[in-house]
Amino acid sequence: MEFWKQLEILVFLLYASIGPCHVHKYCKNFRQNQNLVGQINVLASKKGVSLSQFVLVWILAQGPEFIVIPDTKRLAYLEQNINAGQITLAKDEVAEMKALLDTSKFMGARSYEEEVSLLDETSK
Repeated sequence: MEFWKQLEILVFLLYASIGPCHVHKYCKNFRQNQNLVGQINVLASKKGVSLSQFVLVWILAQGPEFIVIPDTKRLAYLEQNINAGQITLAKDEVAEMKALLDTSKFMGARSYEEEVSLLDETSK
């Protein structure tokens, strides 16, 4: 994320909650990433907020160049996302999340190019 800050580029992040997998190829990644989600949920619980709120606030804590666009289908979740704007994270909470992400192994695509290649493979 430091790269974006150095270039002074505004970063938009589309945020979709982690839901059930619908494409078999992605189910393995989904299940393997659930451990990380569980660990993030522990951090959210310690803060007394929902998992989604914690993630949204953490992204915003990365700097003013980050804007999140959360996805939701339910009014209650929309209200929860809006209320996340009233939450602040202490420096140690931001650092704890960063340390967790820095030491975790993610499964699945992490860039546009990877997503496109995975989509191309599933259409064959």
